[in-house]
Amino acid sequence: MKRVLFAVAVAALGLTTGRADAQGFTPDPKMDYKVLAFRAVETGKIEGVVASVDPASRNLGIKGGSGKVRTLKAGKNIQGLEKINVEDRIVAEYYKSATFYVDKQDKAPIHPEAVSAFMAASKSNEVVEAAEVVAQGTATISAIDKGAGTVTFTGPEGRSFPVKVENPALLGGVSVGQQLDYKVVDVVAFDVKVTPKPAPPPPPPPAKAKIEGKKIVISDVVYFDTGKDTIKPVSYEVLNDVASVMKANPDVKVRVEGHASKDPASAKRGKAGADFNLKLSDKRAKAVKAYLVEKGGIAADRLEGVGFGWNQPIAPNDTKEGRAKNQRVDFVITN
Repeated sequence: MKRVLFAVAVAALGLTTGRADAQGFTPDPKMDYKVLAFRAVETGKIEGVVASVDPASRNLGIKGGSGKVRTLKAGKNIQGLEKINVEDRIVAEYYKSATFYVDKQDKAPIHPEAVSAFMAASKSNEVVEAAEVVAQGTATISAIDKGAGTVTFTGPEGRSFPVKVENPALLGGVSVGQQLDYKVVDVVAFDVKVTPKPAPPPPPPPAKAKIEGKKIVISDVVYFDTGKDTIKPVSYEVLNDVASVMKANPDVKVRVEGHASKDPASAKRGKAGADFNLKLSDKRAKAVKAYLVEKGGIAADRLEGVGFGWNQPIAPNDTKEGRAKNQRVDFVITN
C-alpha cells in the first residue's frame, strides 16, 4: 500500500456541520467567559478509482461508484503524484477544519492540531507527507439557535458554515450580525491501494517455422533419441509451429524428408552402415509425419515421409559441425 498526503483546495470541498470547541477551553460554571474561537471539524472519506492524474496541473480525478469523476487539486508543496497511476484503487480520508475567531488573530493556531487530528484518524498507517491549505477572510454570524446548539456563520459569496456547539457556554459573548475572522484548513490523505492495470501479455515467441520458397524452414532441430525414431519432447514446439504453418496454408502439401550424417563409425561399416542410416532416417521422417497428423491435426493426405540416409549432405561429413547439419529433417512443399 502506498500512502500519499495531499492538500486539497478549499473550493473543492464544502464544509458541512461540524463540532465546535474552544481552543484550550475548560468551562467553569461560576464564571463567564469570552469566547476565543469556534472550530468546526469534519472528517470523511472519498473512495474510487483514479480516473486521471496530471502532475503538471496537480489535478487528480477520482471516479466513484456512480461513475462521477471528482477532481482534487494538490497543493504546490506536495510531492507524490508520481506515485499514483490511472486505475489504482484509492481511498481519500479527509480532515477539514474551520476556525472562527471573535478577536482578530495574527496567525492561525490550528496548524499543529490539524496534523495531530489527521494522524489520529490515520490509525496505524504511516503518513509520509503532510500539508495544509488555508483560506481566510471575514464571516458574519447569521443565526444562533440555542435550542439546537448551533451557530451559523456566513462567509464570502453566501457560503454557510453551520457549527454544532456541544457546550452551551460557547454561545456566550456572540450575537447575530457579529463579524469574525476565520481560517479554513483542509487536509486530505490518500491511501493508494495499488491495483495496477494488468500488464499486457508478453509478445508470443517468434514462430520456429515459416515458408521460404518451396520449403517450410525451421529455426531449430528435430531431436530424436539416439539410434531411434522417438521424437524428443524438446522438439514438440517446432513441430507444432510446422503444423500451424500448414493450417494457415491449407492447400500446401509437404514431404517430410529424413537425412542422416555419415559418421566415421557408420562409414566403416560400409553398405551395412548406409542401409541402417537410410532405414533410420525413413522411420524418423514417418514419425514426424505421424506427429503432425496425430498431434498437429494435419490431414494425412497432405503429408508423406521419406528417408534419404546420408545420400543428400549439405555440409562436409568430416567435421562434427558438418555432420550436425546433415543429420536433419526437411519439410519440402510438393505442390
